[in-house]
Amino acid sequence: EAVAKTENDAKKITSYMRANRLSLAEDKSTWLLAQNKQRVRTVATENLELQMSNCSVKQERTATVLGLKINNTLTHTDHLFGNPDDDEDEG
Repeated sequence: EAVAKTENDAKKITSYMRANRLSLAEDKSTWLLAQNKQRVRTVATENLELQMSNCSVKQERTATVLGLKINNTLTHTDHLFGNPDDDEDEG
Protein backbone atom coordinates (compact mmCIF):
# COMPACT_ATOMS: atom_id res chain seq x y z
CA GLU A 1 0.00 0.00 0.00
CA ALA A 2 2.82 2.43 0.84
CA VAL A 3 4.52 1.71 -2.47
CA ALA A 4 1.30 2.39 -4.40
CA LYS A 5 0.85 5.73 -2.61
CA THR A 6 4.47 6.66 -3.24
CA GLU A 7 4.20 5.74 -6.92
CA ASN A 8 1.07 7.90 -7.15
CA ASP A 9 3.00 10.83 -5.62
CA ALA A 10 5.83 10.17 -8.08
CA LYS A 11 3.35 10.46 -10.96
CA LYS A 12 2.20 13.82 -9.62
CA ILE A 13 5.82 14.99 -9.40
CA THR A 14 6.62 13.93 -12.96
CA SER A 15 3.43 15.62 -14.22
CA TYR A 16 4.43 18.83 -12.45
CA MET A 17 7.92 18.61 -13.90
CA ARG A 18 6.63 18.08 -17.43
CA ALA A 19 4.16 20.94 -17.10
CA ASN A 20 6.97 23.27 -16.03
CA ARG A 21 9.44 21.99 -18.66
CA LEU A 22 11.73 20.38 -16.11
CA SER A 23 13.58 17.16 -16.79
CA LEU A 24 14.06 14.11 -14.62
CA ALA A 25 17.47 12.44 -14.52
CA GLU A 26 16.15 8.89 -14.38
CA ASP A 27 19.62 7.34 -14.12
CA LYS A 28 20.39 9.49 -11.04
CA SER A 29 17.02 9.13 -9.33
CA THR A 30 16.77 7.16 -6.08
CA TRP A 31 14.49 7.26 -3.08
CA LEU A 32 14.71 6.79 0.69
CA LEU A 33 12.20 5.21 3.02
CA ALA A 34 12.78 7.33 6.11
CA GLN A 35 12.04 5.77 9.47
CA ASN A 36 13.05 6.58 13.00
CA LYS A 37 15.91 4.68 14.64
CA GLN A 38 13.64 2.76 17.02
CA ARG A 39 11.43 1.27 14.32
CA VAL A 40 12.65 -2.12 13.19
CA ARG A 41 13.20 -2.38 9.45
CA THR A 42 11.72 -5.50 7.93
CA VAL A 43 12.53 -7.40 4.78
CA ALA A 44 9.25 -6.05 3.34
CA THR A 45 10.60 -2.48 3.51
CA GLU A 46 14.09 -3.21 2.17
CA ASN A 47 15.08 -2.90 -1.49
CA LEU A 48 11.72 -1.75 -2.78
CA GLU A 49 11.57 -0.37 -6.30
CA LEU A 50 9.18 2.29 -7.55
CA GLN A 51 7.91 2.65 -11.09
CA MET A 52 8.35 6.26 -12.12
CA SER A 53 8.05 7.61 -15.63
CA ASN A 54 8.41 4.14 -17.20
CA CYS A 55 11.61 3.36 -15.30
CA SER A 56 12.41 1.54 -12.09
CA VAL A 57 13.77 3.70 -9.26
CA LYS A 58 15.78 1.86 -6.62
CA GLN A 59 15.59 2.40 -2.89
CA GLU A 60 18.86 3.51 -1.30
CA ARG A 61 20.09 3.71 2.28
CA THR A 62 21.72 7.11 1.73
CA ALA A 63 21.24 10.04 -0.64
CA THR A 64 23.14 13.25 -1.28
CA VAL A 65 21.02 16.39 -1.26
CA LEU A 66 22.80 19.65 -2.10
CA GLY A 67 26.12 18.12 -1.07
CA LEU A 68 24.90 16.74 2.27
CA LYS A 69 24.70 12.97 2.61
CA ILE A 70 21.66 11.85 4.62
CA ASN A 71 20.54 8.33 5.47
CA ASN A 72 17.19 6.60 5.89
CA THR A 73 16.94 7.74 9.53
CA LEU A 74 17.30 11.38 8.33
CA THR A 75 20.60 11.94 10.09
CA HIS A 76 23.87 13.12 8.60
CA THR A 77 26.15 10.62 10.35
CA ASP A 78 27.13 9.11 6.99
CA HIS A 79 28.22 12.58 5.86
CA LEU A 80 30.35 13.13 8.96
CA PHE A 81 31.71 9.64 9.64
CA GLY A 82 31.22 7.70 6.42
CA ASN A 83 29.16 4.58 5.91
CA PRO A 84 29.50 2.18 8.87
CA ASP A 85 28.78 -0.76 6.56
CA ASP A 86 31.92 0.03 4.53
CA ASP A 87 34.13 -0.60 7.59
CA GLU A 88 32.85 -4.17 7.93
CA ASP A 89 33.77 -4.97 4.32
CA GLU A 90 37.31 -3.61 4.69
CA GLY A 91 38.12 -5.57 7.89
